[in-house]
Amino acid sequence: MGWDPPHAEMFMDGSVTALGIHANTTISMDAYGTYFDIEGSFLNLFSASLDIEANYGSLNDTEFSVTGTFNSDLSSALEDKVGALLDNVVKEAKAALGDAGSVMMNAHQACDDAMAVFNMAQIDVAKVAVEATRNTLTVTEAVNAAAQQEVDNSKWTLEAARAILEASQVAVHESCDIGVAAAEATLNATLEANSFGLEVSQKVEEDIFVKEAKKALDNAHNDVSIAEQACADAARSFNFALADVNTAQDEYDNAVANWEDLRHPLETEQANVDNAVAALNEKLQNCESRDCSFFDVVCVAEQAVCTAGAEVLKTAVQAAETALNAAQLAFNDAQALVDNSLQALNSANDVWDETKDLVHDKCDVDLANAQEAVVAAQEMSEKATLRAQGGMFDIPDMDIGVPLLSIQDIAFNTSVAQAETGIFDGVMTASFFGGDTTTMGIPINVFSIDGMASSIIDNMADFPGGILPELQQLLTGPVEDSYTVSADCSVNLALSVMT
Repeated sequence: MGWDPPHAEMFMDGSVTALGIHANTTISMDAYGTYFDIEGSFLNLFSASLDIEANYGSLNDTEFSVTGTFNSDLSSALEDKVGALLDNVVKEAKAALGDAGSVMMNAHQACDDAMAVFNMAQIDVAKVAVEATRNTLTVTEAVNAAAQQEVDNSKWTLEAARAILEASQVAVHESCDIGVAAAEATLNATLEANSFGLEVSQKVEEDIFVKEAKKALDNAHNDVSIAEQACADAARSFNFALADVNTAQDEYDNAVANWEDLRHPLETEQANVDNAVAALNEKLQNCESRDCSFFDVVCVAEQAVCTAGAEVLKTAVQAAETALNAAQLAFNDAQALVDNSLQALNSANDVWDETKDLVHDKCDVDLANAQEAVVAAQEMSEKATLRAQGGMFDIPDMDIGVPLLSIQDIAFNTSVAQAETGIFDGVMTASFFGGDTTTMGIPINVFSIDGMASSIIDNMADFPGGILPELQQLLTGPVEDSYTVSADCSVNLALSVMT
């Protein structure tokens, strides 16, 4: 309830049954009327969302109206049925045009055959005329009964040849002037009678096949760009890996060279140790061989000198061993560096081998396949364009994988009483052949999807500018064949018929 201005509104929760739908809802009532909305299966056939209202007054006497929108199940059924009907229309148009084309071809063939007979008859007349002239000259030179008979026979043969020529002229007239003209009339009548089916076919050709082919070509070009980038990335990785291999190879070569440089000093130090040990052993052996008595001063002195010399040699051995150990440590470090650099080189080669495989996959395989796909897509695009330019005499099949009709919305507003019949006017928002969305009025009959589909087809055929320019030119432009036979029996032909 409100006071500015004073008004009252009442809400009731309850269940309602309308148009075959039983649902719980909230009913609102005010000074203007009663309102509620429900969703469900309209007349137990197609799902719909409904807004129902009635003017203020007794609910027993007032008339309810309904504004509704059908959901996708009706749209899907109509799309399928319209597609099937369009398919049949196009097939019938193709069959009729094929028959008319055959009639036209047969008429031209009959005309060609008649012309061939006529030309042969002309040649025969000329030959007989020459022979008759020759015989007349012969009779003039030698008049006798036999010669006269030969002249008479020649005249008879000439008359017979001329009769054949006249008959062939009649055949030319009947086959060329009459037969071809009748075939043209049949073709024009077929084009006009099947204009909508031919238009649908042409529309599919131009607006869908060409667009889809160009879209596929664009996608193929995009795939090539992606493949080229992947190939470039793989090549970059390959080059980086190759640089790492070269660096590792240099480090290994340097390590091996350093190892070789340290191997010779190690051998020298080992020889020094061996020599020092040999000298020490010899000295010790000499010292041990002396057996001096206590009173042999000289011997004792020599023994002391020998022992002192041995000590000196021991010191030399120790010094040589120290130098050998130092050389061995340096050599071991060099060996470890060789081993580590070799391992790094092997790892770098392994990575390089992987990048080789990657370059093969991305460049030799993926990029090549993408480029081949572009060539194939280019051919398909060119073929689609040529087919579209070919006009009505190259009609595609309808199995194109693209919806001929795409319905966004089917809405209506009518009385509940009328809606209960299942037959009322509505409005459809849809697009045809993938084009722009358009809105059109359609008669709704939920009990006859075939009837609704036929009405949609009729609306499509009645679109302003619905006939394509190419078709309109074929229907209205002159198609002329003329055959004239001159008095001297020569035939001039002027043909401008599309065969």
